[in-house]
Amino acid sequence: KDPRGMSYWYNPKTKVSSWEKPAVAKKTNVSKWQKVGTTQWRLVTADGDKQFYYNPTTNTSSWTMPQECEGAELGPVCTGAFNAADETPQQ
Repeated sequence: KDPRGMSYWYNPKTKVSSWEKPAVAKKTNVSKWQKVGTTQWRLVTADGDKQFYYNPTTNTSSWTMPQECEGAELGPVCTGAFNAADETPQQ
């Protein structure tokens, strides 16, 4: 917060501050997810129909399929957010 108590966002990597919440700081509403083969990756569907890959071990996400996921089978569809530690769907 600034001296007046107003909230702002600051990115220490880019050294840029903003009054508006950056897109990366907005909450993603996960509707379903699937484990991708034996990899650490998950195919996540969020905000209705947006799909991306997420690796909870490295906290990495990608709009395109990571090379290690190519040819891997998808696991069962789980709904809601997930707990990366034990892979249980959270309702």
